[in-house]
Amino acid sequence: MKQIGLTAAAAILIFGSISHAFAADTMDADSTEAVKVANAYVDAFNNKDPHAFAMLFTENGDFVTGRGVLSHGRQAIEQYFTKPFGAGGNLSAAHRTLTVRTAQTITPGLVTVYAMSDQTGTKAADGTPNPPTSTFFVFVIAKQGTHWGIAVFHESNLPKPN
Repeated sequence: MKQIGLTAAAAILIFGSISHAFAADTMDADSTEAVKVANAYVDAFNNKDPHAFAMLFTENGDFVTGRGVLSHGRQAIEQYFTKPFGAGGNLSAAHRTLTVRTAQTITPGLVTVYAMSDQTGTKAADGTPNPPTSTFFVFVIAKQGTHWGIAVFHESNLPKPN
């Protein structure tokens, strides 16, 4: 519990420090490509396509949930999402939004993207609907050859409003 609180606090601090930094019209070409990948991530999630979702990652990409569950590599990522995206799965009716806060080229071919997401339509393990959630996303997006892919993705669940 303490770790979740610290993660949420860190996300809020990061978000607060970068919330005014994003200006889409001033992005370089690499950042523009990375934001396209981040948007494709949300589209694949909303389309419930575990293969398309996994293919957005680099071959050895990492996906880390807000609860700290790690899936390493496209195959593991696809496998992780197959059941939840399927009929009756806890994410089968889920919908995410994406608001990019900043995209910054670290070095040519490597970009960090910070974004916020709201999610609705998820279900608890017993099938009851979960309340809407807000999440902070961190993407590290890399260019390998001509393909841009997510090398690291981490989501941090934000605290529920009082």
